[in-house]
Amino acid sequence: MLGLASAVLLVLGAATAHAGGPKWVAGASYFNASVKGQVVRWANGSVRYFVDQGPLGAVSNSQAKAMVDAAATMWSSVPTAAISLTDAGSLAEDVNGSNVVTAGVVASPSFAAPADVAAGASGTPVAVVFDSDGAVIDALEGVGASEPDNCVLNGVLVWVDNMNPDATMGHGVIVLNGRCATSPGLLAMMSYQVERAFGRILGLDFSQVNDGALANPAAEPNGIQGWPVMQPGNGLCGPAGGTCIPNPDDLRLDDIAALNRIYPVTAANVASFPGKMLTAASTVSIQGTVTFRMGVGMQGVNVTALPLDANGNPMYQYAVTAVTGVYFCGNHGNPVTGWTDAQGNRLDRFGSDDAELQGYFDLGGIPLPPGMTAANYEVRFEAINPLYINAMSVGPYILGSPRPSGTLPTVPVLGMQAGSAQTISVSVANSAGAGLFRPIPDPVTDPVPSPIGSPIQRQPGSNAMSELLSIVRPGGGGGIRGIAGMVGGTESDPLPLPASGAWTSVLGQVGQDDWFTLPVKGNRTFTIVTQALDESGTSSAMKAMPAVGVWDGFDPVGSTAVGWAPAENGFATGETWLQVGTAGDEIVRLGIADQRGDGRPDYSYRGWVLYADTVTPARLPAAGGTIVIRGTGFRNGDSVQVGGVRAQVTSILPTEITALVPQAPVGVTGSQDVEVDDLPGFNAVAVIPGGMSYDAGSGDALSIVAAPANQVPLNVPQPFSVLAVGPDGAPASNVTVIYSVTSGAAKLGCGQSSCAVATTGDGRATLAVTAINTSVAMVTAALVNGASVQAHFFGGAAATVTALTPTLFLAAGATVTWPVQALVQNGGLPMAGQQVTWQSGTGIAAPSSAATTDAAGTASVTLTVGPLAEGQGATSNACLNGGSACAAFSVFGARPEFAGLEAVSGTDQSMTAGTTPAPVVLRVLDMDGNPVAGGLVTVHQALYAWAPQCPPHGRCAQAELLATQATTAISGLDGSVTVAPLALPGMATNLIGVAATGNSASLTFTVEEHP
Repeated sequence: MLGLASAVLLVLGAATAHAGGPKWVAGASYFNASVKGQVVRWANGSVRYFVDQGPLGAVSNSQAKAMVDAAATMWSSVPTAAISLTDAGSLAEDVNGSNVVTAGVVASPSFAAPADVAAGASGTPVAVVFDSDGAVIDALEGVGASEPDNCVLNGVLVWVDNMNPDATMGHGVIVLNGRCATSPGLLAMMSYQVERAFGRILGLDFSQVNDGALANPAAEPNGIQGWPVMQPGNGLCGPAGGTCIPNPDDLRLDDIAALNRIYPVTAANVASFPGKMLTAASTVSIQGTVTFRMGVGMQGVNVTALPLDANGNPMYQYAVTAVTGVYFCGNHGNPVTGWTDAQGNRLDRFGSDDAELQGYFDLGGIPLPPGMTAANYEVRFEAINPLYINAMSVGPYILGSPRPSGTLPTVPVLGMQAGSAQTISVSVANSAGAGLFRPIPDPVTDPVPSPIGSPIQRQPGSNAMSELLSIVRPGGGGGIRGIAGMVGGTESDPLPLPASGAWTSVLGQVGQDDWFTLPVKGNRTFTIVTQALDESGTSSAMKAMPAVGVWDGFDPVGSTAVGWAPAENGFATGETWLQVGTAGDEIVRLGIADQRGDGRPDYSYRGWVLYADTVTPARLPAAGGTIVIRGTGFRNGDSVQVGGVRAQVTSILPTEITALVPQAPVGVTGSQDVEVDDLPGFNAVAVIPGGMSYDAGSGDALSIVAAPANQVPLNVPQPFSVLAVGPDGAPASNVTVIYSVTSGAAKLGCGQSSCAVATTGDGRATLAVTAINTSVAMVTAALVNGASVQAHFFGGAAATVTALTPTLFLAAGATVTWPVQALVQNGGLPMAGQQVTWQSGTGIAAPSSAATTDAAGTASVTLTVGPLAEGQGATSNACLNGGSACAAFSVFGARPEFAGLEAVSGTDQSMTAGTTPAPVVLRVLDMDGNPVAGGLVTVHQALYAWAPQCPPHGRCAQAELLATQATTAISGLDGSVTVAPLALPGMATNLIGVAATGNSASLTFTVEEHP
C-alpha cells in the first residue's frame, strides 16, 4: 500500500526503445544534434578486437588470448543482445616499453604509437595489450604504476579514446598487467577484470546492486549472488586476488539487462545475429520517472526491480537496477570552475539537456528469473552510495550523486511475463518544494549546529587556474526566489550583497547561479563562505555542491574568475570557502554555482561574506580601550584579535562588532592587525592589516628631507631633517620623532644617545648629527608606531668587500640563477651607497651595471650560472667602486649521478584526517655532503584509503588506492626540494612516497591521516 508521501501511476503499454545503464550518452556539444540523448555504442553491435603478440609475463600469449576470448564470449553469448565481440586476430607487434609512445595523461590515457593501438586506429577498433613487464603501464601513468602490490586497481586498464560525432564508438584499449599474472589467485581476479573491461568497452556503466548485502546479509538474502560483473568495486578481491564475486564467469541479470538496453535485438537487426531472440518479446520492461512534487525530474536515484518468489519475498540474486536521469547531463559545467575538463573538452558533451529525461529511468530488457514464465516485482528507490564518485561513479553524476529528497516508495509491479511492459510515474509528495521546509536558521543571528558532520566529502577534482571559465556560459543564472532569503541576480545584472552580508538561497534550476556585488577597501582580507543544506536546514554534504568564484566588478560577462574555490573544500559539513585579498578599493563580483552546473529544489544553501571594513578609533592609548569594527557577515560566536592578542567581544550585530582591546603588551606600539575569526570549524577570517595602533596613528609615516650619507667630514654637524605625514598625506604636527644612534658611533645634537623632537606645524623635525670617527654610523628617526628612516654615514677611509654567498655547488649540465650578496664595510661597519660590479666569465654571467649597497652595506645581484661540466669551476669577482678591492664568487660542477638525498622535515607524519600535512622537505647532496643546486629529483606518491595495522593473525585490511602522482623537482640553491603531500580533504588516508635522484639514491616518506 502506498503512503501519503508519494503518488504512483502505473501505465500498461509497449516498452519505449530507450537504452539504460549506459556509461556515455551523447550530449549538447561535440556530437551531432540529431543523436543528442542517444547512448554511445558500437555501430551495428559488431566489435572486433585485436590481441597483442607478446606474452603476459609468465603467461604465454595463447593462454592470455584464451582468457580474453572467454571474457568476450561471455558478453557475446547473451541471447537477447545484438552484440558480437570478435577476435579479429593479432596486432602488428608486441606492444612493450621499447615501442610504446603515450599521447595522454593519467586522467585520460592514450597511445600515440604503435599506430594500431592509437586512438585513430579505425582498422583495429579495440586493442588488447599484454604488458608483460609493466613498462607500458608505467609509461602511461608514471614509473611504479604497474607495481604488483595493487593489482586490484592496476591489474587491467581500459579506456575508450575515440568516439564519433554520430554517437558511435571509434576506438578502445584494454591493457593487462603482466606483473599481476603471477599466481592462480591473481589470474582469477584478472579474468574477472577483463570481463569488466569488455563491459566498459561496450559502453556499460557501473551498477549499484544489493550494496548493503555484505554488511548486512540478513537484510538482503542472497544479495551477494546478485552482484553484477559491472559492480563499482572489485567485489571481494584483495591484494592476492581470488574470486571477486560469486560465479564470476556468469553475467547477472543486471549485466544482461543493461546490455539488452544498449544493444537490443530488433526485427531490423535480428538477421545479423543468428540464433538470438528479440529483446522486447523475450524480456520484461519497467520504465518511468521520479519527480519532485513540483514536477521537476529527480536525477541520480538508484531504481531496483526485485522479482518476488511464490511467498512474495524479494529474490535479491535477480535484482536489476537503473539510475534516474542517466540520459540527462550530470555535469553541465558552470561559470565558476569552468565549462571544460582538464583536457579542454566540454563537460556537456555527455548527457542530454532535455528536461524530460531528468528523472527518467529505464529498466527494460530484464530477463525473467530462471525457471519462471511470469513474475511479480517490487520496484525500490534509493540513494547512490556517496563513495561512488569519479572513476567508480554510478549514474550520471561523476562528482557524486545527491541524496534523494523526501520519502521514496516501494512500488509493486504485478503479472510481468515475457513481452510485458509497464510505466511508473512517482511524484514524491514530501520532497523539496515551496512550503515544505522547516525555517532555515539565519546564518548571522541564529545558533548554528556543530559544523563537523559526516566524514564523507566529495572530491571535486582539479581546481587548476587553467581550467577556469573562458567562454560565455549558456543559459541563464539566478532569477528565482529562495526559501528563507533572497537570491542573487544574474552574471550580467548582479544584486548588491545584502547589508548583513548573509543570505539563504536555492539553486533550484539546472544552470542557475547567484551573483552579488560588494564594494571593498584596499588592503583587506575577507572570506566568502557557503554551506549546503538539506530540506530541514541542516548542513549537508549530500545535496548541492556550491562552488564560489570572485571577479573584479567591471570584468566582462563570461570572463575568467580572478579566483575560485571548488565545492566542499572546507572542514565543516557542506562548506565551501574562498579567501580574497584586495590591493586597492574596488567593486567585487561574487558568483555561486553548483559545481556540476546542476539545480534542484533541494539545493538550498546559506552564504555569508565575512568582511571587516573599518575600525574606530584608529588609535588607542597603551592602556587599551574599546573599538568598533564595521563590516558584514558577523555572527554570534565570532572572535576578534588585535595584534594577535584576543580582544573581549562585548556585542555582535551582523554589520558591527564591539570589542574591548587589552593593554598593549610590553614594548608593543604602533600599528596592529585587526582580525575577525568565524565560528570554530569554519575557515573564514576578515583582516584589516594595521587597522588599529597603540599611540602613533597606524597611517603616520616618515620621509627624509635631508640627511648625511656616505662619507662626511669628521666632527662637523650635519642636519638630519624628516617629514611626518598622516594617512591622507597631510603634514602631521606635534608628532614625536625619536632620534637614536642605532649603529656605530655618532654624536646627536641633544648630547644623548637618544633625542625626542616634536614636529612643527609643517610636520618637520630636525636634529644635528656628527660623525666622530671613520666607522659607519646609523642614526634612526622613528615614530612610536614603528615608522622609521635611517641615515648612514662615516668619516672616510678605505673600504673592504666580502662575499656573503661565496660558493655554489651546481649539478653538472644544469643552469640556475644565483642571487649573490657582497658586504661593503669600513672598519667593520657597513657602508651604504657604494658601487659594486661583478665580472662575467666562462660558465657564469653577471649583469653589466653596478649594484649599490643598501643601508646594511649589502650589494645584491643575480648571476646566471651553468651549464658546467663535472669538476669544472667558474668564478666571478665583485669589485668595489671600480678599484682593486674585490671578492670572489665560485661555482663548482657537481656529479649528479652520485648525488644523494637527506631528509630535512616532514618525511614521517601522522595526524588525524582533515589536518593539512606539512610539506616534505628533502636535500640533494654531492659526494662530499655539499648541498647541490639544480639536481633532478623524481617523486612518486601513492595515496591509499586508511586501513589499520595488520592484525597478528588473519588477513590485512585491503587498502584502496585512491590516487597516484608522479612529479619531478629541481633542487634549490641550498639543495632543498619541497614536496606537497598528496591528500584528499576530509578522508583518512595513508600516503607512501619515494623520492629518487642520481643513479641509486632514494628516500621514502609516509603521511598517515587516520580517523
